[in-house]
Amino acid sequence: MWFLPEDSHLAQFLNQREVLYPGAGSPGIIVFQNVNWSSSLDSFHDFSQKLSNSSAFEKIGIWSEDFNLFTKTKMKGDKIITECF
Repeated sequence: MWFLPEDSHLAQFLNQREVLYPGAGSPGIIVFQNVNWSSSLDSFHDFSQKLSNSSAFEKIGIWSEDFNLFTKTKMKGDKIITECF
């Protein structure tokens, strides 16, 4: 990585990782800010599906699927439906 000093611990770790696990890639995360999730959840889900279908990624964790299921089954408007056990 061009931006890391070659003698840094991180650069040495990444170089050794590539030797031991060639082509394995690195875990990553995408962070969003200032998002209105109520109005953007469908767009986020579509974006996540496109990433998941891409051959550039091995595995994509799509938290919005679980969240969407929760909101459909546990929410009524902006209220959480309470259950009696």
